Amino acid sequence: MTEEQRKIDMEVFEAEAKKTALQLPNHKLKEFTLNTIEQQMLAEQETIVALARASQDKIINEYVLSRVGVTPSPAIHIRYSISLGRFVVYTPKLPKGSSKEKS
Repeated sequence: MTEEQRKIDMEVFEAEAKKTALQLPNHKLKEFTLNTIEQQMLAEQETIVALARASQDKIINEYVLSRVGVTPSPAIHIRYSISLGRFVVYTPKLPKGSSKEKS
């Protein structure tokens, strides 16, 4: 990890910790560090989660979107719930009067 990435990660971590502290006003905040083995175990699990998520995204892009007539694109965002069997596709809005504009 570069020093710049470490700085970014630290800022994000601290911002999230402050946000959580605000949501839990009746709790005391106490910070600890992970030991090397704990850090390695969690990093491995994080990798597994990332691979699983990529696999799920591949299924959505290759099968689900084509079924509903949507072409995968970096501009398209998708939220899905496996337990509910539902998904929402967010596509960029086209300018008013565009010939491809649909309701």
